[in-house]
Amino acid sequence: PEVLIPGFSASVYVPDDIIIDPAKYGSELAAALKRKGCRVFENTKAGKIDKRGKTIETEKGKISAGKIILAGQNVPRQFGYGNLLVPIETYCLATEPLSEEDIDGIGMQNRRSFFFAEANYNYGRMTPDNRLMVGG
Repeated sequence: PEVLIPGFSASVYVPDDIIIDPAKYGSELAAALKRKGCRVFENTKAGKIDKRGKTIETEKGKISAGKIILAGQNVPRQFGYGNLLVPIETYCLATEPLSEEDIDGIGMQNRRSFFFAEANYNYGRMTPDNRLMVGG
């Protein structure tokens, strides 16, 4: 999918269920950001961060930018926060089998899966036996 920088929202629109390969997603995201004119510093260990000056010290020098995004494994630990434990609760529910009229009425006639990742992660899809499954 195209990455849209203004507003800092992203979405994935697919006709069926989706499985994301984190490594491939990361490399595709980096490529999309580069096409938008962003500079990506892969395999660069960040050191001291100056939020006011918007700079990060690295082993090879300083990086300055209007916006800096850190991504990778162990980013919190790298800055002395230790492991971050985030409690996550999930849910999933399914309706009774729906008629084609009901499916059209709720806008799911194309049977495409969907998800929203703004504040809470919510997703949904139609099952093969015409139930609307929603979770988060």
